[in-house]
Amino acid sequence: MSDFGAQKRKLILLCVVGILAVVAILRYTALAPEDTTSIRPTTRTAFNFLSDWTCTDPTCGGQETKVAATGPDTCPKCGKQTLWPSFRFAGSDGKEYRVWFNYDEKGKQREVKIGNEPWKPARDENGRTTILDPATGDPLIAAEQPRHAMSPEEEATMREYEAESQP
Repeated sequence: MSDFGAQKRKLILLCVVGILAVVAILRYTALAPEDTTSIRPTTRTAFNFLSDWTCTDPTCGGQETKVAATGPDTCPKCGKQTLWPSFRFAGSDGKEYRVWFNYDEKGKQREVKIGNEPWKPARDENGRTTILDPATGDPLIAAEQPRHAMSPEEEATMREYEAESQP
């Protein structure tokens, strides 16, 4: 008889554990977010950063700083449609080059212009960058840090903070 009682206790214990497992699963699924596919990683494009827009006319020197975008824009100095987003790059020998970018609507590089060289595709037929030192053919290295462009909300918060900090 005692053997029957031990088996009965094991069976009851298994049933209780099974019921608790089912309750735990149901509770977890009820509390879990319904749509986990709406969580997206943050991606940035060139349009999230400030750029020096410089004139491609070497005799002009016009420049202004604003968020990178598709170009060209009107140069504030010469009035021509020759203002493009640009960054400074350096060759392996330390020589600096101004590199202009023509972005597509999604902020991807479409074409680049290095120094006095003509515009060319930003990537070759194998998908490799064409931002190369005109003298050596080695890849150019960015010579300046990217500057994040603030959203309108971030700018408003910054202005409020600066106003509160004033004596």
